[in-house]
Amino acid sequence: MPKNTKAGAGNTGQVQILRAAGKPSRTHSTTGQVCAQGKAVGRVGRDAIFRKSVRGSRHALRKPPAWALDIDSLLEAERLGATMVEIRDCESGLRYRASVERIWRHGITIDRGHGRQVALPLSRWTVWRPGEPRAEQQLHLFGEGAL
Repeated sequence: MPKNTKAGAGNTGQVQILRAAGKPSRTHSTTGQVCAQGKAVGRVGRDAIFRKSVRGSRHALRKPPAWALDIDSLLEAERLGATMVEIRDCESGLRYRASVERIWRHGITIDRGHGRQVALPLSRWTVWRPGEPRAEQQLHLFGEGAL
C-alpha cells in the first residue's frame, strides 16, 4: 500500500496513522519472527515472504470466505521486509499467496474478538498445492502473464 493512503474500505486507525506520519512500511531488510498478541505467528524469510502455518478448519473465515491477518503482525512483517504473504493450511496442504499491497488494497478490516485484522477474500489469493505447478508459472511457460 502506498504511503499516505487508506488501507481498504472503511479501515481506520494504526495503518493510516503510521502512513500519514510518513513512516516507511519497511525500515530495514532483516528477517525474523512475527508476533501477534504476544505469540509467534510466522516468519519473514530472506525472500521477503511472510510465511505462516494455520489449520483451515479453525482459522479460515467462513463469511466472507477469507484469510485474516492481525494488522499489527502484517505491519511488523512489512517492517521486516515482507512484500508477500504465504499461508500454509496444514490440514489441506494448500498454500495461499498474495502481495502485501494486495492485502492492504483489497482487504477488509474486521474485529471479531481477536483484535483488529485485515481479511483478504479467498478469490484474491493465488492457491496451489506444493509439487504442482502454480497457474502463474504455467502462464509464464506460454508467454502469458507475468511473475
